[in-house]
Amino acid sequence: MAKNWNDVVSDGASSLFGVWAVSIAMGSLAQLLAFFLGRRGAQQHAVLFWAAFLCLFFGYSLIRGVTAQLLGNMRFTIPPSIGWLVAAGVVFALLIRLRKREELHRVALAFCFATAALAFARLGATVLRPQSQESDSTLVNPVAPHLGRVRSFAPDVYYVLLDAYPGARELREITGFDNSKFIKQMGERGFVDAAAPMSNYIRTAQALGGIFALDFPQTESPKTWQDSRRLFPRIIDAPQTPALIDRFQGAGYSVWQTVSPWSGCSGRHLKCVGAAGSREIDSMLQSFLSPTPLGRLAFYLFAQRMDGLDAITAHLALVSKTRPFFIFVHNFAPHPPQFLRADCRPHPVDADTMSDWDNDRRPIFAASVQCVNLKVIRLVDEILRTDPGALIVIQSDHGSAFTVDWETPVQNWSADAIRERTSFINLIRAPADCMHLLDRPIAQVNTGRFALACATASQPEFLPERTYLSAYPQSRGNPAIRRIER
Repeated sequence: MAKNWNDVVSDGASSLFGVWAVSIAMGSLAQLLAFFLGRRGAQQHAVLFWAAFLCLFFGYSLIRGVTAQLLGNMRFTIPPSIGWLVAAGVVFALLIRLRKREELHRVALAFCFATAALAFARLGATVLRPQSQESDSTLVNPVAPHLGRVRSFAPDVYYVLLDAYPGARELREITGFDNSKFIKQMGERGFVDAAAPMSNYIRTAQALGGIFALDFPQTESPKTWQDSRRLFPRIIDAPQTPALIDRFQGAGYSVWQTVSPWSGCSGRHLKCVGAAGSREIDSMLQSFLSPTPLGRLAFYLFAQRMDGLDAITAHLALVSKTRPFFIFVHNFAPHPPQFLRADCRPHPVDADTMSDWDNDRRPIFAASVQCVNLKVIRLVDEILRTDPGALIVIQSDHGSAFTVDWETPVQNWSADAIRERTSFINLIRAPADCMHLLDRPIAQVNTGRFALACATASQPEFLPERTYLSAYPQSRGNPAIRRIER
């Protein structure tokens, strides 16, 4: 809750529903344990056994990881979960034997109060921290109210965002995987590589905010980077319609998005393709359960929300009934945690986090990229079969982060880390009379402007390409944004 407090503030109590439900269920189990032991005259043992259970339950991934490392060093093939079962058996055997030791009861009780106090102290410090005053100022470079007329033939627009998909050179340097085959296949389908040397931002919330704002939502000015209303997903659910959506709707377009774990499906300004829902219920509950034996099950239950490519492929017929349309597809892969092999068959996942960039996962990341490639080709072929005049953008928000140290202030980042994180792909296929507008490499903000200009038969009002570095709020020493000069 402390780590995701901004989401709690913006989305309210609904963002905590999953965590509340699990916590209440676990509290009920604790009461049942106390009742069961009370009937046998041993209620005083409830805290002792419950504290041990909680440590083992939330320490599952830690114990399993240590066991896997030990078994790997000894070249054993026993499932690592056996280590957790052995640890649980040993702990409870010792507790049964020592359950009447009063000092052990005092230690367990002190442990419970201490851990609860630490948790509430962190949450309290977050809640009571002075909040930035949000600015009522307009965007830095507002878009003209009318960018052009409606075309006699308005192309459907597919804007596909692949999270953390690096450029070909960086991908090869990081993982050893050569992505040239995919780039060639896309070229054969009429796509051009329009990627600027660096992405506009290195954080998803900022990059997607820029796409929908048609502008740089946060700059080196504190008046912008203190205003979270400019960031995704808040910008698409704010009372004021984002510039991109407003302009497309003004041009007669219906505007859609696929459901994702990042934004759910906003009902305020966009129609939803796929199951509606809130990101926070999924990601916060998944984070809560990830260290436990239920982490893998929770991940697979929620994994379907991460696949915007499958969602749009399955619902193309529904969207096509409202032509012309603009649809935004946020596909969470290849961003970790990855759960698909290169051929898109599922592979087992451990208790991954949403930002697992460990070096030993580079081959898994490369496999996830290959799976995404297969799905993109399948989607593009289906679009070209049914909608050959469409404008299709296949873009990423930023690159990977294997060489990035998020705890280091951005001004101290190495050139390699910056190059890896700012690399991205930007493959665009547009109607022939729009291709001349791609006379320069562009990043995310100007891609949104290009798509709008093509749809409205107008000249795009491109902004100067800029790149901003900023780490996440929980990283120390990163309060502001650093602009990179190109």
